[in-house]
Amino acid sequence: MNEKLLVLKFNTILDLNNISHISTFEFYNFIKLFKEEYNYDVYTLTDVERPNNDTFNYVLMDNYDNLLSLVNENFKKIVVVCGLMQNSKYNKILYNLINDFKGEIYFLITDILLLPTDNESLKLTNNNINLISTLFNDEEDMKIYLENTQGVFKNYKNISIYQFYLELYKNSLFKPKRCPSVKDKLDYCYFGGYRRGERNKKLKKYVFNEEVIKNLSIDIYGNITQEHVKEINDKIDPSSLSLKGYVDNSKITSKLCNYRTSILINDDNSKNRGYVFRIFEIIFSNCVILVDEESFDKDLLFSSKDLIDFSYIKDTTELIDKVLKLRDEKFYKHIVTLQRAEFLKKINSYKLRGMITKGNLN
Repeated sequence: MNEKLLVLKFNTILDLNNISHISTFEFYNFIKLFKEEYNYDVYTLTDVERPNNDTFNYVLMDNYDNLLSLVNENFKKIVVVCGLMQNSKYNKILYNLINDFKGEIYFLITDILLLPTDNESLKLTNNNINLISTLFNDEEDMKIYLENTQGVFKNYKNISIYQFYLELYKNSLFKPKRCPSVKDKLDYCYFGGYRRGERNKKLKKYVFNEEVIKNLSIDIYGNITQEHVKEINDKIDPSSLSLKGYVDNSKITSKLCNYRTSILINDDNSKNRGYVFRIFEIIFSNCVILVDEESFDKDLLFSSKDLIDFSYIKDTTELIDKVLKLRDEKFYKHIVTLQRAEFLKKINSYKLRGMITKGNLN
């Protein structure tokens, strides 16, 4: 009989009728990983009666005392996939459940902004919490960063789940259905959110910039509104921009393949030392990736010095120059082919470091 595992995510109740959003999609695929690869019987919470399915079972949240008793009696481990820490009724239940749970708890963090909050109404007090993260190159990096957090984590473990991401994006669901010819592609796009204003300086440098808009054809996808644009750069008329809005996760690669290049940036004053979903989306869309050098380590994606020199940018001028060079069809094909080959080589070098495995949850 397989061990039972309760998998939760802040701000997210899993409904199989709606798994296209990036947050829900990631949550669902972690559940599949624990079920199919590591043979747990996986459960998650629901607020209303829903039918169980082949991948996981539901635990109904009705009376909190009944819920806590049921969880403590039936589960030895809980995995919490971090999500938005809004002060919602559901999140309060999760915090209470985590604090009152008698077994082992594992926090899985894939976004630097989604570390647990430290306000009075949502505060972690359980000292039996282990942190698993995909954001750092090694445990020491992780430990240094976490010195600035709540300090509730008993153990730190940085896990490579790059192979997990790779398998997702090799899946036919994420391959662009049809890509235009190079000559019909637009120059440049940005996929990303407003991020509570955390990356406004970089957005002003690389996206909402007068010179960028003047010299390049650019589309912007995500939850950035005209009001956000005014906040980022008040010299730009938001109505003149191509703000495309939110795109379902399953359709992102089909959108990206319409462009020669897309940029990868992190939040202002923050450097990411691990892979994020967007890298895979761009690489698997026949789209050249340009990376803000302040956001990601230069050896993260590629090994070739020439490719690193081209792919990483430091300012607006460099961005424009490199995007314009990609209008040359032969050069574009050379770079996009080289980037994918180097990236796959880099990813495969992490294989021996291992993914999240059942042995990590002990």
